[in-house]
Amino acid sequence: KRPAPQPAPEADEDLKLRRLFAENIEPGADWKTLKDLFNGYVDVAFADVITIDDESFGLIEFHSRVDALEACMQFNGVLLGDTPVRLRQDRGEFHELKANKRQRTRAPEGYDERPKGREARGPPPEPQRQPRGPPPEPEHTRRGGGGRPSQHGSSPTGAARVFVGNLDFKISWQDLKDHFRQVGNVRFCDIFKGEDGKPKGCGIVEFSTEEECERALTELNESQLGNRVIYIKWAE
Repeated sequence: KRPAPQPAPEADEDLKLRRLFAENIEPGADWKTLKDLFNGYVDVAFADVITIDDESFGLIEFHSRVDALEACMQFNGVLLGDTPVRLRQDRGEFHELKANKRQRTRAPEGYDERPKGREARGPPPEPQRQPRGPPPEPEHTRRGGGGRPSQHGSSPTGAARVFVGNLDFKISWQDLKDHFRQVGNVRFCDIFKGEDGKPKGCGIVEFSTEEECERALTELNESQLGNRVIYIKWAE
């Protein structure tokens, strides 16, 4: 009988580098809650969560090594609910935990423990990248005066915008605007929030020109804002 083909070592290594292991996940969070943490910043190909002895752990797979690296840098320590989630490169811990849990809960002989139906298949992978639109416009820009220009309001590309990560959770949109005014005219800024209304630790700033974005990338990347060092990149 012909043996099953084995993945090339380089392919296996690439998969490891595209995966992050998450711990300190809030109780009750599922794979979708974990996946939604990264909405608006990077696409997630697959996510899963397992709970053992009241502790939850997660696995997040991205489409590229760069996406995984940036997600780890920007979201490590970000609140998921009321708990700061810890992220690092997965070294196989998640699958070991899952295997150990199956071993501990192995059913008696004669019982068919194979999944039945759609629900048992677990979180479905999402191989296709979904287009990302601009973040929703906050209340303080919709009430007139200082709002975002309409020519940039619906375009996720070509706008003079930068993404800001690792924000102090106590920073407001006004603090963010004041910090970036030193390099240019800030036309719009916002801090991303979860469904519970709590900040995610990242935001977006829009300038009048791309040259001002360049100055922000050059002069303010890794600058201090509040109690954290912020990281800046072009917004997608």
